Amino acid sequence: MIRRPLLLTLLLATACTGAHASSFRPAATGAHPGGVLRVGITAPGSVDPGNDYEPSGDLVIRTMCDSLLTTDPRDGSIRPGLAESWVVADSGAKLVLRLRKGLRFSDGTPLTATDVSYSLSRIASADFASTGADQLRDIAGFPEVHGDKETNSDTDRRKLAGVGTSDKRTVEITLNRSYADFLRVLATRLTAPVSSRAAEADPRGFSRAPVCVGPYRLAEPFAPGTGSLRLVRSKAYVPADSGLTGGGTSYADEIRFQVYPSASAAAAAAASGAVDIAPALASDVGDVRTGAGPEIDYLGLPTDTAPFDNADVRRALALSLSREELVRRVYPATRVPATGFLPPTTGAARSCDALPPAGDPTAAAALLAKAGVDLRGVRVPLVFNDEFRNRALVTEVARQWQEVLGLDAVPTPLTYSAFLAQGRAARGFRAPFRFSWSASDLDGYLTPLFSSDAVGRDNLSRFSDPAVDEALLRRAWRASDAVDRSLAYRRIADLVCAKMPVIPLTNGLRRYVVAPRVGSASGRFVDSSTGQPLLREMYLR
Repeated sequence: MIRRPLLLTLLLATACTGAHASSFRPAATGAHPGGVLRVGITAPGSVDPGNDYEPSGDLVIRTMCDSLLTTDPRDGSIRPGLAESWVVADSGAKLVLRLRKGLRFSDGTPLTATDVSYSLSRIASADFASTGADQLRDIAGFPEVHGDKETNSDTDRRKLAGVGTSDKRTVEITLNRSYADFLRVLATRLTAPVSSRAAEADPRGFSRAPVCVGPYRLAEPFAPGTGSLRLVRSKAYVPADSGLTGGGTSYADEIRFQVYPSASAAAAAAASGAVDIAPALASDVGDVRTGAGPEIDYLGLPTDTAPFDNADVRRALALSLSREELVRRVYPATRVPATGFLPPTTGAARSCDALPPAGDPTAAAALLAKAGVDLRGVRVPLVFNDEFRNRALVTEVARQWQEVLGLDAVPTPLTYSAFLAQGRAARGFRAPFRFSWSASDLDGYLTPLFSSDAVGRDNLSRFSDPAVDEALLRRAWRASDAVDRSLAYRRIADLVCAKMPVIPLTNGLRRYVVAPRVGSASGRFVDSSTGQPLLREMYLR
């Protein structure tokens, strides 16, 4: 019989392996360390990795903390991070990670597999109440730790049963189902390991001054309402992020975040020279760096309600819309037309033939004729939550549908809570509705929105297709190889393209004003897999 530690050693010997210091990506000529990089942001919700939930806090966290795995900022592929190697086993139901040697937290104490186990259990904990806890729902033991299932075991209430440690550097994660793409959850900063010793010593204070592994630490504890926060060098850092030049060591000696009441105020600060980088306004054209964002705007269609239960009608509705015109009128310079179900941030985007950017009214008319459906004079609500630019978006959709198809879609506003309650009710939506979505992995754009099991939850179109369910279960969730997994999800996206239960409208576009005095060691200023600025790659010329 092969003993368990030996078996894990053999598995890891054949796993995906990481980059060593000598093979980390070199910096561009002229990139040098030093100076203070000034960044304008809106107020962070949290700087604790275990409660990473909004862009400003995420930017601080990802600059300060390393994750177990990371994504390549060029193409979104999974790369080694704190874990130098990993293996996917049991048809995607088990993940085994091997930590790099010599890793230390910013307070100088060593990172061990026990800290990883603690960090994941902390996120899942009902007491900690992380906004991202559901991302760990697939780990065995989650219901007990999260308080969804009663247990008499104090250990099961405190520690995820599905996270084990065979030695100081080996972490084993057992899932409740086959889900190989869980690797991408481990590449988010939500799951970045934190010091169990420091967190347990002062839980409340820790959330304001988290101790993680990374090139920086907070100079002072973060206090909500503060006007600024500073990241200063951590002397304990060992390069570990193989997606960044030099292993993520970073260039600025200090990164100073200035907090503004709005994105426009931050942009104005960049224009005045008060900060070096900030979100750009739509009117900004000079010194602007752009990258794809993870957000997609959709029009949902109730697939169990006539005439939207006909796939040809749904495709005709998609073909009748010019996304180029929609972006020009509603989101100039801030979004781009969506031509498929996977955004560029996934690294697996592909276009649907029913989603040409300029639309195709002739093809739309032909599909309606084929279906024997005439939408002229038909009156339906067009439901939306009345926030941000949503009213302008649905008004433009209604205008185009009226002009091309004669369909009278009436914008119908709801509060967000009422919108969600109606969508998840037993009957669900009975008319088209607008919603948006973003996710950290490929699966997150497909399983929640289009699997039969998600009807009544996130699958608000109530779409159900055995071919999609089978492709998820038999192919995508079980694929241990990253290429096979990407191909499987692209195949599912193609299946959804043919049925069009929802209509992708726009993809997010992240734009930042970057001062001329700032250069990038990689030549890239925005991460293509997250849409966040690559502060660790920026240096002062």
